Amino acid sequence: MACCRADLLALAFAFFVALPPASAQPARMTPEARAHFERGRNEFEAHHYDAAIEEFRAGYRLQPHADFLYSLAQAERLRGDCRAAIDTYRAFLATAPPESEAELAKGHITSCERALAPPAPKPRPKRPPPKPTPAPAPEERWYEDQLGHVLCALGVAVLGVGTALAVLGESRARATHDPATLDDFEDAQSDAKALRIAAPITLAVGGALFVGGVVRFATVTTTNGGTAFVSVTTSF
Repeated sequence: MACCRADLLALAFAFFVALPPASAQPARMTPEARAHFERGRNEFEAHHYDAAIEEFRAGYRLQPHADFLYSLAQAERLRGDCRAAIDTYRAFLATAPPESEAELAKGHITSCERALAPPAPKPRPKRPPPKPTPAPAPEERWYEDQLGHVLCALGVAVLGVGTALAVLGESRARATHDPATLDDFEDAQSDAKALRIAAPITLAVGGALFVGGVVRFATVTTTNGGTAFVSVTTSF
């Protein structure tokens, strides 16, 4: 009798050890599940959120992969069903995703909770202060200096490039809030980081060139073949 009990205990122990943890996810999707995932992704990008939800749910029934949960929550949120999206985001967090993906899901949960909360009363708008009257421009002959023109033109051009990089970086950063998949999120996040590094450097170079041109105009001008120093008032 004792021998039978020992065998049963050993069998039960082996059974529970063989069970995978509840949060474990398969490394790759099966072809059938991947087909539903890709169809859902295409419907999501076309803003057909109801169809995307059906595809993600069908794929998850075939294979409970965490990527289905995140994409399903995205489609539910953008369809306007924040209550369902919160539950699905929390189910995704229960799979113990990487920290960056978990923070993204938590941010969407916070946004949904704010959307479900009653709106706060709007404060009364304040009158903007009156704009100061600009000082009249000086009438010195600064425009005769060619180097000043070249520096200022280069500065403006480089500042324009830096501004374009900054705008593009913010656009890619906004793209991380509503990606169709986690792969899209990682691509947008990487692009945004690179552009946010390049933009301030480019703006600094453009600003330095522009300031150099202004300093040139403010200190040197050609008059009757000689050099004279003049005072030019500039404002930024």
